[in-house]
Amino acid sequence: MLILEILCILGGIFCLGYYIVLTMTVGFGIIFSGFWPVTAALLAAGAFCCRKVRTGIWNLPMGWRRTIYVIVTVGIIVFAVLLLWIIRTGRQRPSPGAKYCIVLGCKVNDDGPSLSLYYRIKAAEEYLKASPETVCIVSGGKGGDEPVSEANCIAEELIRRGIPEERIIRETKSFSTKENITNSLALMDSPDAETVIISSDYHMLRALLIARKTGLANVHGCGAYAGPAMGVNYTVREVPALIKDWICGNL
Repeated sequence: MLILEILCILGGIFCLGYYIVLTMTVGFGIIFSGFWPVTAALLAAGAFCCRKVRTGIWNLPMGWRRTIYVIVTVGIIVFAVLLLWIIRTGRQRPSPGAKYCIVLGCKVNDDGPSLSLYYRIKAAEEYLKASPETVCIVSGGKGGDEPVSEANCIAEELIRRGIPEERIIRETKSFSTKENITNSLALMDSPDAETVIISSDYHMLRALLIARKTGLANVHGCGAYAGPAMGVNYTVREVPALIKDWICGNL
């Protein structure tokens, strides 16, 4: 139980410290940010329980101790494998010249694109300028708290950065990654056309798996930088998101 107690303490310190850094650099209200203080509290409770068992105050049979060790070990291994897969996929850099690129939408603020969407637009600009024949599909509907659709925001920003409007197709009806891909596929002349998906690096694995399940046969990823503060938060968030989409049959 000593090893488990130390892991709980170290994990709790990391979660609490990261939450403080995240709120200081980005602010409150970031999606999934509440995970960190809640997890820190749970880990503190776990360390307390481990100490009680280790010192003999709580008598836990050896069989139960072994079961706990197995569950924790398997959980850590699964989490680590998925996390490394997400990080590795997010670092992909496709060759220029694909027939299509699909830029996945993200939150639009009242004053323009959110930070994550800004980085996606920047990555799309770089890829499109390196691939002058590529047709760009911008995808994303208008949420109730957004001033314009995500697709229109992306399109206008790309046009402002010098991408000709005739190279851009707007898909403004989708509200999820699966809808992004499905609705964009309907605007393409063939599911076999070489396609690059542009999204945040933390989101790239799930986007590619959904795209392949949806029917895109020749698809590659271009992960956009997410920033040092939000990157950790959203990368960790992708682990349960992957599991959820797998259970829902989207992957």
